[in-house]
Amino acid sequence: MGAVPIIENNLDYANSPQIPTNRVEDVYTLIEMDYLKAIDRLYEKNRGSNYADNGHVSKGSAKAMLAKVYLYEQKYTEAKQIAEEVISSGEFKLFGGQELPGKSFADLFTYPNNNNEESIFALQWLWDGNYGSGNICNTQFGISTGNLTTSNCSYGGVFAPSQDILSLYETNDLRRHETIMFPGEEYTNIKVLINGGQTEQMGFIVPAATAIGGQGAGAAIKKYVIGIENGNETGPTQTSGNGAMSNNTYIMRYAELLLIHAEAILAGGGSTSDVSALNSFNAVRNRAGLPSVSSITSEDMFLERRKELAFEGDYWFDLGRRPRAEAIAIMSAQNRGDMNYAQYFTPTDADFLLDYPANEVARNPKLLESPVPYDFN
Repeated sequence: MGAVPIIENNLDYANSPQIPTNRVEDVYTLIEMDYLKAIDRLYEKNRGSNYADNGHVSKGSAKAMLAKVYLYEQKYTEAKQIAEEVISSGEFKLFGGQELPGKSFADLFTYPNNNNEESIFALQWLWDGNYGSGNICNTQFGISTGNLTTSNCSYGGVFAPSQDILSLYETNDLRRHETIMFPGEEYTNIKVLINGGQTEQMGFIVPAATAIGGQGAGAAIKKYVIGIENGNETGPTQTSGNGAMSNNTYIMRYAELLLIHAEAILAGGGSTSDVSALNSFNAVRNRAGLPSVSSITSEDMFLERRKELAFEGDYWFDLGRRPRAEAIAIMSAQNRGDMNYAQYFTPTDADFLLDYPANEVARNPKLLESPVPYDFN
C-alpha cells in the first residue's frame, strides 16, 4: 500500500479537491476503525446448512477481515487473538473438513453451495438478464476450442495459469485437479457445448495442451468453472453476451483465516512447531488430502497460501508483503510466456505501486508531495 488521501466525506472536498496524501499507517488506522465499527454494528450469525440464510456478513466476518489487516501490518499478537475469537466461535467450518464430511474442496466453487459454512465474505452474483450482471469467471477461465467450450458463450478461456503454477501442486493434492485443468483429465460433473456449440454433453476430457488455455498456456483454470447452463447445478445463466453465471466469488474463506492464524503465530519468524499453528495449518492440508507436518516455515506458509487461494486474488498481495528483494527474485524467475515460448520480466521497486492517474495529479498536484499525518479528530 502507498500513501493516498484519506477522505471520510467526499462533500468536504467537493469545492477544494487539492488535498495532501496521508501516511500508510494512517490509512491502516482508518481501515481498522471501519472494521471495528462493523464488528460493533453487525449481527451475530452462525453459518448453517440453510445456505440461503448465510448470504450476509456477520460480526465474525468483520473480525476475520480485521485479522487479515493486522497480519498485513505485522501486528501478529492482535491478528492471532482475533483469529482465535473467530475460530473458537464455531461459526465457520472447512467445507470438506472433519466437521463437514461428504463435502470437498471442489464443492466450494459451485452454485448450489453459494454461502456455505466456509464462506466468510463473498460477492453475491445474480444474473438478472442484463449484460455484465453476473460472475463471468466461467467464461474468462475454462476452455474454448473449435469443438468444445465450458462457457455459454462461443468463446472462453481468456485467462490462463502461468507456467510456474503448473508444477506447484503435488500429484496427490486434491486441489490440483479442482484448480487447474490439465490435458487428459476428466470432469464428469460439468456440462459443455461440443461440435462448435451445436450440442450439449455432460462431462468431458480436457483436450491436448495445444488446444487449450488462454495465452497459449497449455492448461486452463478450473476454479469457478461450472460449465454451461444446467438447471439447479448452475442457477440462472446468461446464454449470450458474456455468459455470466450466478456462483459467488469469495473475498475470504475460513481456510484463509486458518492460514492467517498459523502465520500470526509464526510472527515473521523462520519456523514454528506451535501446536495451535500446526492445527490450523494442517487442517487446510488435510482437507486437500495431504499429510500433517510437524513444523512450518515462512516459505511453507507462502506456498500453502498460493496453493489454497490460487486465482482468488491474493498472490500479488502476498508478494507485496515479502521483503522487496525476495519478491522481485520470485517474480523474475516466473515464466510468463506460453508452453512454447518462455518469457521473463524483472520488476523494479516502482512496479509494486500504481501511479496516480495523470488527470488526478493535474487536479490535485499535492498527490506528488510527501504524505502528512491524518487528524482523526
